[in-house]
Amino acid sequence: MRYILIIGLLLTSFSSKAQERDSVVKYFDRVEYFSDSTIKAAYRMKDGKQNGFFVQYAGNGSPVLIGQYINGKPTGIWKTAAGSLINYADYRGLKLTPGCGTGINQVKNDFHQLYSMLLTGYRERYER
Repeated sequence: MRYILIIGLLLTSFSSKAQERDSVVKYFDRVEYFSDSTIKAAYRMKDGKQNGFFVQYAGNGSPVLIGQYINGKPTGIWKTAAGSLINYADYRGLKLTPGCGTGINQVKNDFHQLYSMLLTGYRERYER
């Protein structure tokens, strides 16, 4: 019985990863892959330039960075899964880490919430 439960959990895990991958491929018009077919980066293009959300992934398929491009240039505040911020308001890419643990946790939560919204169709709220 225990083995059936473990197999069920593994199948559920693989199924949710496949659904996530399908959502990424459906929304973004450009998807780059690592050599093992794991998603490396996903983004949208407009007039030959990156435009809109960009998501970078680690080798294990987990999202690690989310930000936006406008006319091929990174813009605004980009968030990392580790809880740091990258400020592209002046295009210099100043990396910031919130001062206390609660700030880092808030950025991590915001990151995962934004990623979930990108995959579930609430993107319009965030698009510029």
